[in-house]
Parts: sequence; structure tokens; C-alpha cells
Amino acid sequence: MTNQGLRGVTHALIVREPWVSALAVGRKIWELRSKKTSIRGRIGLIRGGSGLIIATATLSDCLEPLNSKAMLASIDKHQVPREDIDAAISAGWCVPWVMTDVVAFKRPRPYVHPSGAVTWVLLNR
Repeated sequence: MTNQGLRGVTHALIVREPWVSALAVGRKIWELRSKKTSIRGRIGLIRGGSGLIIATATLSDCLEPLNSKAMLASIDKHQVPREDIDAAISAGWCVPWVMTDVVAFKRPRPYVHPSGAVTWVLLNR
């Protein structure tokens, strides 16, 4: 794996499509998760199931869980379609992780996926 674009990045977040692509192009700035994280700083964004890091971002904040009204008012930030909001809340996907300074790679970077990793991958250098 090349270090170019990943220098200093120690964690990478696994995000499924279509959400990871929406983050990579800046259309989505909140990644909704079921719990808070204490991780802050520069992270990689992994396209789930691909073995590729497609971008980096700064995980700058983690907000309080959103209720239905707040989810509806912030569709522009999380990109969950209006008709899917109740299901997202029922599944627990209502904690916004705020992503800033996203840089998409022209060529995604491969990484070694450790067995059992479902949310975070620690990047070894």
C-alpha cells in the first residue's frame, strides 16, 4: 500500500455504498452510526467489501442522536431519503459523525482487511 494521501492516517472507517461515494464527493457530510465515537482527526474511508480506501476525511465531531424531526430537517447532511428515515431510526442509525475536508482518491488505495473488522480498520505502517 502506498502512503501517498494516507500519511498519518491510522484509522479507516468501513462505509457501505451508496453512502461512502456520497461522502467522497461531498454530497453527504454526516455519516449516521448507532453509537458515538471518540475518534477524531484524519481517517480513511473504505468502500465496504471492496478492499479499497477511496478517500480521506477529517472526523471532526460526533453529535447527539437525532429524533425523527431532526432527521427530516437534516436530510441535506445525511442523505437518507425521507421515506427511509423511520427505518434508519428503528435500526439505531441516528448518531451523526461529522466529516469535513474530504479528499477523494483518483486511484483508490488497497489495504489489508483484518478478520472481524466491521467498523474500523487500524492501518499498519
